[in-house]
Amino acid sequence: MGGVVGGAVSGPWVVALDDPAAAQVELVGGKGAGLHRLVALGTRVPAGFVVTTAAFAAAVAAPEEIEAPLRALPEDAPV
Repeated sequence: MGGVVGGAVSGPWVVALDDPAAAQVELVGGKGAGLHRLVALGTRVPAGFVVTTAAFAAAVAAPEEIEAPLRALPEDAPV
């Protein structure tokens, strides 16, 4: 299982939806695991991949850099 170690991501950054590892919610999040389940059940899902939770966490290590501008938007802003 990957994680963030010393600011760097250990383990995979992305996992294919048809990879059995994509069933692990801790690794790929709930939506990624749900898409994997659909693939595993044979549902028509476009081929794809999911960014791991550790890679996402490393990319947004300072969430305030993302949240501050969003919080500054007026309530009626078209987002």
